[in-house]
Amino acid sequence: MLKKTPPSSPNALLRDARRARCLMPGQLADLLGVGDSAVRSWELGLRTPSPELRQRLCAILQKTPEELGLPPLLPV
Repeated sequence: MLKKTPPSSPNALLRDARRARCLMPGQLADLLGVGDSAVRSWELGLRTPSPELRQRLCAILQKTPEELGLPPLLPV
């Protein structure tokens, strides 16, 4: 029997922050060194970026993780 996964909700905060910086998903992906499919999956709510990528996303988009709809970064 297959287990159904709950539907994910799109991350409009991340998408809107990217758009506010006039970046296409591929451009943001290039800045992060990932494929544009990674950025799209984050915006669709299918995946969450790693802590390292979250930190870089925050720096590029000049937002906190919470402002991007992402889990907070844990202190090291």
